[in-house]
Amino acid sequence: MSVIESIQKFVPNDTQLGRLFEKVRENAELYLMAKQRQKGCDEMGEVATLKDEFIYSMDGIIRYSKEKGYRTLA
Repeated sequence: MSVIESIQKFVPNDTQLGRLFEKVRENAELYLMAKQRQKGCDEMGEVATLKDEFIYSMDGIIRYSKEKGYRTLA
């Protein structure tokens, strides 16, 4: 089971975690779309920023899960 799958099972019972999870999902989608569009372009700054936002949001959800005592890693 992945970290995301582990976290996702707690979402129905935790609205804050649900909001964090949604933010991670949105950031991942934006990053992937931008990365696909930038192939062959010089627009690397935007993609790097979106990647950083995804990483920060993922760190936030993992930190929150640890603080709540959710077991997220195998």
